[in-house]
Amino acid sequence: MAEGKLDISPVSTGAYARHTDQWLILPDLSISCHGSVMSVLLASKFPLDDLDGRRVLITSESGTAVLLLKLIFAMKGIKPRMHSGPVGDRSEPADRPDAVMIIGDRALSGKWEQKYDYLMDLGDMWLQLSGLPIVFAVWAVRKSFAGEHPDRVKQMTDLFRQSCRMGQSHMDQIIAHGTKRLDLDKNRVQAYFAAMQYDLDGKKQRALMAFFDGLYEHGMIERAARLSFL
Repeated sequence: MAEGKLDISPVSTGAYARHTDQWLILPDLSISCHGSVMSVLLASKFPLDDLDGRRVLITSESGTAVLLLKLIFAMKGIKPRMHSGPVGDRSEPADRPDAVMIIGDRALSGKWEQKYDYLMDLGDMWLQLSGLPIVFAVWAVRKSFAGEHPDRVKQMTDLFRQSCRMGQSHMDQIIAHGTKRLDLDKNRVQAYFAAMQYDLDGKKQRALMAFFDGLYEHGMIERAARLSFL
């Protein structure tokens, strides 16, 4: 999107915050949660407040989640030594940093509670700090493309919404597929999808602005970000 190779795409909210002058958000679409998300975790040898000055390994796989963790640390006045790199399984105690950020399938299936004393869900942490949901991704379109091709953008937006409705109406099949692919308990996969939300209502818009304002206040983005909708 930033290089102009894509005209319309789901993007991390961290990426959108850096390109609000170039992109528009498609209404009513997001990847969000209100509280526990289960797939974005901080596994730690120590409580969160005791990570000041300690080594924290962060993933390079997710723009929003990394910014969220950095913002949580900044809001709480915690200054760890953060390093980016491959997380791996960290199965040997000698390989383990003081804390490690894990996302996605690895977070759901890694049994990190057996390797670390503290397992913290970033969705929960953000809710406790802000009282708001966290929006991990939105669907965006380049302003120039939207101006030149409004009918095509409307058609794509309708298709995205249709896809969302189809997915939610076939959730049993999606859960069955996820259970088999990840070799997880069905109830765990069911709980994960039950936690995910895909709309972009007023509360989630307020959550986005709180997130953007925090990033700007703590110097994580160069310019204040705003919400610009199609």
